[in-house]
Amino acid sequence: MLFKTLFTALLLTFSFSSFSQSVSIKGTVQDAKTLETIPGVKILVEGFGKGAYTDISGNYAITDLPNGTYMLTFKYDSYKVDTVRNIQVVQGSPVTIDVKLAIAVQEITEMNVSKTVAKDNTSGVVQMQINSARVIDGISGETIKRGTDSKAAKLRKRPKGIFI
Repeated sequence: MLFKTLFTALLLTFSFSSFSQSVSIKGTVQDAKTLETIPGVKILVEGFGKGAYTDISGNYAITDLPNGTYMLTFKYDSYKVDTVRNIQVVQGSPVTIDVKLAIAVQEITEMNVSKTVAKDNTSGVVQMQINSARVIDGISGETIKRGTDSKAAKLRKRPKGIFI
């Protein structure tokens, strides 16, 4: 009877100690420039298949890791990927890794924007009048073709909108 009790106590002790072998890595992720916390950052334990996301306060915790050396990768849109290597985790002592992510700056090349206005129809001439401070009046090629006058100068003398 004493042997069974001692054996059960010893077995339970080893069982609980194997459960307590798990440690955790925790910390906070901030913007490197503003020092504001960043929610939603993806943290991966490389080669282990575990990870976490930062909460609304920028905090994260990865639990149930066995003793060993790990590498964490921090990823978030519009920020540079950051990797922290050689993180030693030991039973009973959680590791705190605080990270500051830098914004990923992408330079774009020069871009030219141009616009061509059709001058041969009435809507193109009206659009030119609307967009330009210099153009006061204009006659489109369409109007000249419709008109009975042979010269554009005579068409300019006519009141707008009246064709006889």
